[in-house]
Amino acid sequence: MSKIMARLGRNLQVVGTTLTIVAVGLLALAPVNVASAAPSAQEAVSERPSITVIGAGEVRSEPDMATVSVGVTHIAPTAQEAMDEVSARMAQVIAAAKNIGVEDRDVKTSGISVQPITPPRQQPGDTPPEIQAYRASNNVTLTIRDLSRASAVLDAVTKAGANVVSGLRFGLSKEDELRRQALAAATADAVAKAQAIALAAGVHITGPLSIVEEGADRPSPKPTALRAEPSADSSPPPVEPGELVVRARVTATYGI
Repeated sequence: MSKIMARLGRNLQVVGTTLTIVAVGLLALAPVNVASAAPSAQEAVSERPSITVIGAGEVRSEPDMATVSVGVTHIAPTAQEAMDEVSARMAQVIAAAKNIGVEDRDVKTSGISVQPITPPRQQPGDTPPEIQAYRASNNVTLTIRDLSRASAVLDAVTKAGANVVSGLRFGLSKEDELRRQALAAATADAVAKAQAIALAAGVHITGPLSIVEEGADRPSPKPTALRAEPSADSSPPPVEPGELVVRARVTATYGI
């Protein structure tokens, strides 16, 4: 009798072990099955019926500031003579700009260089040609915050010794504010387009699902260039700032 009971106990122990392993295995598999069956929030949103449009907006404004590159270039027999002459004339140019209203913070050196002048080689293997002279240059960038003085500033610096004036560009001191206005106009344009599409399709917009800024174009007026020797009786150059345009775009998706 004792042998029979011992045999039954061993069988029950094996069965219990098997059931435990099976139960643990089912519990381990359960989360995997649930996770794979439930869609993600992103997938649920992407599967919603929607309308996607691109909105554009722009704001126009007259510029209220300008930047211009002013330089002095001189050729002399030696590098020292060329640089001395350029430095003396540039000091006069900067003083003239400040005397007419350009502030210290609005004068920035943008480049200084000294280069030898040599005749061109006749053949690639020829002996390096002798230096004939040296060309020195000094350039500063001026920011003009009062456009009514722009013409007078250009006239003053050329008379003071500047023989290179280039890159005259107009700008906006409140560009960030205008950029936000352009973005608001672009968003309103996107809403109007989405509503027009929804009306034609016989559906209603429930609200925005996403609005993404595609970027705002910086105003980039075409720069003007001038290279001339100063003249005591020359007239101030005319300066016409015109109008600048700030543009923005957004991509918007609306649920329906």
